[in-house]
Amino acid sequence: MQVGTLHLQDVGTRTVEGRRYLILEDLAAGYRLPCVLDAKVGLQTWYPWGPQALISKYRLKDDSTTQATLGFRLCGVKAALADGSGDWREDRHWGKRLDKAGALAALKRFSDNGILAPRDVVGPVLAELQSMAAVFRTQTSYHLFSASVLLLYEGAARCAAEARVAVRLIDFAHAFPAGMHEGGPDANFLAGLEGLIAALEEVVGPAGV
Repeated sequence: MQVGTLHLQDVGTRTVEGRRYLILEDLAAGYRLPCVLDAKVGLQTWYPWGPQALISKYRLKDDSTTQATLGFRLCGVKAALADGSGDWREDRHWGKRLDKAGALAALKRFSDNGILAPRDVVGPVLAELQSMAAVFRTQTSYHLFSASVLLLYEGAARCAAEARVAVRLIDFAHAFPAGMHEGGPDANFLAGLEGLIAALEEVVGPAGV
């Protein structure tokens, strides 16, 4: 999903041996050293009409992580320095253990390939997230639960122009018509976006270092 205009990119389907399959887009295609971070967005990841067992499980997870406080939880990262060294990979279990300081440190480390300044990566990410937030302040069609924002840039970049920063909204398994919830804008997802924006602004600081 492109965030600025908030539309689904249809990459089509393919029929193989009589079965129809969706074609998935490889977002990292064309990147020599893709640096990728997955952040699950929203103050809560459960929806009120879900099974009670699911609600209890997700609520416990939200309350025991940064989900309920910061509005997002880091679910995984893959990054490296520009010379290909310092390979860094983490999974969702790592993200569950992070507090605010840990999440901020992870965002800062992710944006540092050893050459670029943090603002070279975080600046374009913030612009995309702010554009996304502007859409979610007015869109009243869908409410998203447990959806993620994917941050991507070229780890081999040696200057800001080569960074090819991209932001994508992913994971729509729990997207529902707004009328099934409270109607109106998706306040839960929007609060999560604003929390992620605030965290990234804290990472670069007032001087945008």
